[in-house]
Amino acid sequence: DVASSFGAPTIKTSTDCKTGTDRVHEAINYLNVRHELAPNAIVVNIQGDEPLIRSEHIDTAIHLLEIDANASMSTIAVAEMDEKLFLNPNIVKVVKDRLDNALYF
Repeated sequence: DVASSFGAPTIKTSTDCKTGTDRVHEAINYLNVRHELAPNAIVVNIQGDEPLIRSEHIDTAIHLLEIDANASMSTIAVAEMDEKLFLNPNIVKVVKDRLDNALYF
């Protein structure tokens, strides 16, 4: 509702979606069926619990996709974290390989 209030295009997804990733998948399928999504489109998923994400972080994630034709997704991760945040089950962790490719979250 907030995005719609300032004119941003929005898509309401099913209540059956259990995660943000499920919602993005459903929205992309909807746009593909309507032929409204370019084949080389980059879709940015900003989670509702990250309303203050910095625009330069979004730009970095997009840039990584633009420069690597083999990349199917990108994400932003922080290299250092204090122990309290590390032990917090609500903070997503990522395991990377030596080339900084995410192995799992």
